[in-house]
Formats: sequence, C-alpha cells, structure tokens
Amino acid sequence: MSEKLRVGILGGTGMVGQRFISLLENHPWFEVTTIAASERSAGKTYEEAMNEVQMVVEGVYSAKAAMALSKKYHVSLPIIEQVNAVLFEGKSADQAVRELMLRDKRTESSALSWPED
Repeated sequence: MSEKLRVGILGGTGMVGQRFISLLENHPWFEVTTIAASERSAGKTYEEAMNEVQMVVEGVYSAKAAMALSKKYHVSLPIIEQVNAVLFEGKSADQAVRELMLRDKRTESSALSWPED
C-alpha cells in the first residue's frame, strides 16, 4: 500500500481510545490524524462518567446509532461492535481490543490488499 489510510479515534482519552492509539502508532497501513476526547470522561467507565457529569458522555449515543445502522444496512462494523460490547455488555477494553486484533484477516476496503502468505 503506497498511501496510509487516515483514521480518527473517538474517546481518545479513555482506556479503549488509548489502546487504539498505541496499537496504531507506527502502523504500516494507518495514520491517526484526529483524536476526539473529553477530559471529563478520561479513564472512567460509561456509568461512572454519566453519574459524575450528569449528562451524555461523548460518543455513547453515536455508538448505539452506528450499531443500529450497521444492522439495518447489513454492514459489518467490528470496531463499533466491540465499543458497544464495552459500553453496554460489560466486556473489558483489553478483551475487545484483543478480539479485534486477533480476528481473521479479510479485506475491509477495496483500497486495502493483504500481502500474500
């Protein structure tokens, strides 16, 4: 691949966001160009952040909406699936990242091509 794909990370100050940032640092295919985060929610669980700030925590409703749209249009969104599992099903961030990184490789975009084994 001659040009890296530009990616953004939502919730970059949280545990999952920080893990994604560290995994994508110096990645041969991706370049992190945008990080969105809130100082108020850094390092807290969804429930802790919601109780403390008494308002919606960044990206929570977007994660639910993206999941609903992926089901409606039959689009696979592995990262969104894992984010929802962490937010609403009690999955640990470490387990979610591990499952994402260890899943079977496949072409996610026609702009990507996997090297031959």
